[in-house]
Amino acid sequence: MYTNFVPRLDLISPKRVDNITTLTDRIRLVCQAYNMSITTMAATLGVKTSTMHTYIDNDGGREPKHSFFVAFSEKFPNIDLVWLITGVGEMMKKDMSKIEKKLMEAERELSHFKELNELKDQVIVLKGDKTSTLKKVK
Repeated sequence: MYTNFVPRLDLISPKRVDNITTLTDRIRLVCQAYNMSITTMAATLGVKTSTMHTYIDNDGGREPKHSFFVAFSEKFPNIDLVWLITGVGEMMKKDMSKIEKKLMEAERELSHFKELNELKDQVIVLKGDKTSTLKKVK
C-alpha cells in the first residue's frame, strides 16, 4: 500500500491536474506522482502489464474493470477515485490531513537534503584527490 510513499507534490498542484482530461492521463499522472513505471503499477494492483497497457495506450483502448478500481483504492487510498474515474475534483482526497501532507513534504525535503549531502561528500573527495595529485607533482 502506498500510504507512506511520498507522492511528488509538485505534480499534484491544481494547475497540473486541470490539464488532465482522460483516464489514461490520470493513471499516468499517478504513476509520475509516485515515481513508478506502468509495470510497477500493474504489479502493485495485481494486473498483468499487458492488460495495464490496454488501459493506457491509445487513450484508453479498453476500460478498466471494477476490480481494477477496487485494487486501486486499496493500494492508493490517498488518491480520490472520483477524480481518477471522472476527472472531477482533486487528485488527493480532501480528507487527507494537513499533517499527512506536511509529513510528505518534509520527507521529500529530507530526500533532497540527503542528495545534497552526498554531492557535498563527492566534492570533498574530488578536492582531496586534486590536493594529493598536486602534492605528487611537486
